[in-house]
Amino acid sequence: MESRPWQRHYDYNVPTTIRYPRISVPELLALPANAVPDKPATIFHGTEMSFYQLRGLVLRMANALGELGVKKGDRVGLQLPTSPQYMIAYYAVLSLGAIVTNMNPMYTVPLSPKYSFLLLFMSGFTVFRPILLASER
Repeated sequence: MESRPWQRHYDYNVPTTIRYPRISVPELLALPANAVPDKPATIFHGTEMSFYQLRGLVLRMANALGELGVKKGDRVGLQLPTSPQYMIAYYAVLSLGAIVTNMNPMYTVPLSPKYSFLLLFMSGFTVFRPILLASER
C-alpha cells in the first residue's frame, strides 16, 4: 500500500491500515447476542437492554419494515436522536439490505413543498420520525 503524507506524523504504535472483519454490520450484533445474550448492550437513562433483547427488537422491526415493503437497496431516513430506538431502527434497516440515511432529529420546521415533492416521488424512500402526542405539541 502506498504511503500517505500524513502517515509520517502517526505515533509509532498507530497502524497505517486496519483489517476489518469480513462480516456485515447486522452480524456484529448477532455475535454478542449469541455469545453473551444477558450482558447489557445499552444503558439508556438507567434502563438496561441486553444483547438478546436488542436482537429480538431488531428482528421484529426488520420484519415489520419488510411487510411495509422496504427491501434491499431502498433508502430509509432515520430522524431519531441517539437512543435505543435509533439502534433498533439502524440495525433493522441494515439487516434488510436497505440504506440508512440519517436526518437531523432537531429539525422541526415543516418540510418545504419542494422537499416534500422529492420525498413523495423518490422510489423506495421511507422516513422514520418520532411521533408527538397531542399533549407534547
